[in-house]
Amino acid sequence: MRRPRIVSEMDNFVPAKKHESTDLDSVTSVPDPTHKKAVSSDKQKASSPLQHTGEGIDEFIALKKEYCNGETDQDITDINIAKGSKQRRIVTNALTLFAILCFALGIYFVALPSIVHKNQDDAARKLLEELKKNQDGAEITVRAGDVNAPGSFSPGQDILVRPGEIPDPNRPTTTEEPIDRDAVITIKTDTIMRIPKIDLEIAVAPNVKSSSLWVLPGHYPASAHPGKKGVAAYFGHRMYGRGRHFNRLNEVEKGDTIEIQRKGKIYTYTVDAQHIIEPIDLGTYVFEETSKAKIVLVTCHPIQTTGVPEYRIVVQGHLTNTRDAE
Repeated sequence: MRRPRIVSEMDNFVPAKKHESTDLDSVTSVPDPTHKKAVSSDKQKASSPLQHTGEGIDEFIALKKEYCNGETDQDITDINIAKGSKQRRIVTNALTLFAILCFALGIYFVALPSIVHKNQDDAARKLLEELKKNQDGAEITVRAGDVNAPGSFSPGQDILVRPGEIPDPNRPTTTEEPIDRDAVITIKTDTIMRIPKIDLEIAVAPNVKSSSLWVLPGHYPASAHPGKKGVAAYFGHRMYGRGRHFNRLNEVEKGDTIEIQRKGKIYTYTVDAQHIIEPIDLGTYVFEETSKAKIVLVTCHPIQTTGVPEYRIVVQGHLTNTRDAE
């Protein structure tokens, strides 16, 4: 019988890969407690290799890294969080840029009418100043888009027919070609209009083209010239700004005066009446047959920010004085 070997904790014992079998039944003596501890320790080491000094855990992590491209669960979690954060930042930045763009466009479209109105007034003021220096006439060139806000005027909205005539049903609704906003247009003037009642002094264009009406009221070419027999007709926008163009024409009443200065002469008309009519009836006032020198001012009614106003204001007057301009 072979005596069991007692393993001391001080021994540098390394378990063999293959243990020799031991016939425990043949042992008759009481085993040493130290021996039991050694055997138990050997079994524990053999059955639980991960409880070694850490080499098993390192091997496990290394193996997992090999199958996860070197990434642990924590690494993968961190990467996913980073990717999610990056995506959220991209979405947030995109929404922020979109909001800024919408805000900028909103500011632009809110400010655009004010910018256009200022350009219109500046052009009208310059023409008036030049005409006062040179009574023969003045002109200015401007970019169409600088003095015209889109949708501010629709050509052909007023149909002028002589009394007794029937409007042609096949008449085109638009009488002018659309103007490119980048086109350079020339606006001329040879006339000044003054209406003391509403504190208006403004140059007047020799036509009623839409491009001229953006900046100045205009004389209807088919009507009489001021001081001559017949009706001198002038059209102008009502405008939204108080006092701009014919904005306050509704305040002009019977007995008020209108002055037209042209080619060294000032013609004073006294107002006879004010009417609110439908556009189809304009011809009755503009083409009135008369042996006197009369005047008609026409604008839209009521003031509105969208669409074409339903009615027109017509102010009528007759010539009461003619004098030389100073």
